[in-house]
Amino acid sequence: MSDLTIVFTTWPNHEKRWEYFMTCAPRVIKMLKASNHKIEYACVSESARDPLHTWYGPELKNFCISKNIPLTFRNAKPNLGAMMNSAMEFNSSPLMMIVQDDWYITEECDLSPGIKLMQDHSQIDIIRYSWPESLGVTVKGEFAGWRKLDPNGMWPYGDDPHIRRSTFVQKFGEYITYGHHGASEGDMVYRFGNRDAFILLADKCYFGHCGEVSAVINDERERAVSR
Repeated sequence: MSDLTIVFTTWPNHEKRWEYFMTCAPRVIKMLKASNHKIEYACVSESARDPLHTWYGPELKNFCISKNIPLTFRNAKPNLGAMMNSAMEFNSSPLMMIVQDDWYITEECDLSPGIKLMQDHSQIDIIRYSWPESLGVTVKGEFAGWRKLDPNGMWPYGDDPHIRRSTFVQKFGEYITYGHHGASEGDMVYRFGNRDAFILLADKCYFGHCGEVSAVINDERERAVSR
């Protein structure tokens, strides 16, 4: 069994979304390491198509075959919360990291110190390797030399990359699958506060976001590019 599974989530229903995936996934595979632990990969994709744009499902299949990454297409209505739930179902390790297709790693990162810390201290719920630096998070002391976040402070949770346990659902529940796109992430922020999540930060923020074109055809949020 691997120590950690990295699950890519994607929706290749637009040429820019496919570009984002091909910016994100190869970089993660090349630059995200675990020097003393075993990592494996999986990929979960939406299957609904945008009739106005090219479908890149075949290209996604070929990429996953070339990297020996198991790929599953969701045969259900596209939904971010449901996608995150599906990603957790395809984890086969005690720890996992979900990487959505528009989060790209900015420099090399060794996950082994974080993996070992979570193996040694069962009270840690997640270690974040990305957070909204422009909006800010609320640091509340430290643990074993790592910064600890206030679960009732600013942005204690985000869908951006972090290590979590396979028991995440048992403590925090499944993601909601109703409301506007992105509601599931906001709901989880409140759950982290209500359930006193134990959150640590990596030494620096290792990921950036490149998704100006939404995965969703009719996204309610403000985007630099709409469709």
